[in-house]
Amino acid sequence: KDKLTGLPNRFKLNEELSSNQTMTLMIINIDGFSFINDSYGFDVGDQLLLQVRDKLLEMLEPYGLEIYHLEADIFAALYKDRIDEKINELVETIKLSLCEVTFEVNGISLRISMTVGIVKDDFSNMIQKAAIALREARMMGRRRVEIYSDKLQIIQKLYENNKWASWIKDALDSNKILVYYQ
Repeated sequence: KDKLTGLPNRFKLNEELSSNQTMTLMIINIDGFSFINDSYGFDVGDQLLLQVRDKLLEMLEPYGLEIYHLEADIFAALYKDRIDEKINELVETIKLSLCEVTFEVNGISLRISMTVGIVKDDFSNMIQKAAIALREARMMGRRRVEIYSDKLQIIQKLYENNKWASWIKDALDSNKILVYYQ
């Protein structure tokens, strides 16, 4: 268990995901959390994390999702079954309830937003896929919910970067690059 939040941690999540059954995973990131820690201190940041935990439990547990605290400002929610019929309702609930929220911590009003990456009805590399969806959502402007698909822009960029890295490595290994100085 995570010492601060009392929630299951990344190790427990990895254990749950190793069952090879179809599940849905969400990774939830608090946008700009480091600014809160830097501006108000870690005590305020920790209190905010506890309030976010409570909000996630209140909002997602009724849907049958288990909540995890992975690290710093990153939480996860796991649904241990197919979620097709509930996903649209759940995404709307997340957008309305998490994308712009105000919390009160020690008399300080903190308006935060969250970005969410989801991989649904899958069983392999789920943390990686949810993280890719989260990165895509952040790339598109934060305060978003993105569902993983092989067609995400970031996937295409990763393939393109890998292709170029391979070409450059091959060119360097076979001395096919000429350097000119000006």
